Amino acid sequence: MPAGSSGGLSAAPVRKKRQDTAHRRRYTRTMRRRDIRWGAALGGMLLAEVAQIAAAFAWVALYSYLIHPGETPAFYQRYAELAGPWVSVLAGTPIFYLVCRWIGAGIPARAWPTAMALFGFFVLLDLPLTLSAGAPSPRLAGFMAASYLLKLLACHLADRSAARNEVAEPA
Repeated sequence: MPAGSSGGLSAAPVRKKRQDTAHRRRYTRTMRRRDIRWGAALGGMLLAEVAQIAAAFAWVALYSYLIHPGETPAFYQRYAELAGPWVSVLAGTPIFYLVCRWIGAGIPARAWPTAMALFGFFVLLDLPLTLSAGAPSPRLAGFMAASYLLKLLACHLADRSAARNEVAEPA
């Protein structure tokens, strides 16, 4: 038999385990500062913050003109304070998803680090502003926690959506 021949018997192909392969999934890479599009993250955070404020104003205007008209301005001020956390949770989540998805569509490979930086900027701006108004009640603290978690999830899902649309470059 010639050298290297197995005598007509072929060996079964050896399958590598997923953890032994050199290719790692995209979202398991470590995040490096140079992967973040800082301008896009800061601009996206500002856009998301302005959109949330506009959503809160729009909801209170809708409430005061169409749903429950005829009250005093103090009544609507108090209503805005009570409705604000709800608007933040219900409108903030899709706002953050859309902003992060829009930013991630530009350079999908850098979408996740940029989306996480956007969320970090938001927390760095929003948390001190919220706490400067006084110690939050347990109800408000619960809304804040839910709001932050849902916005973080929205940023992550927007990145995943942008990554699915990434076109593989030819080798």
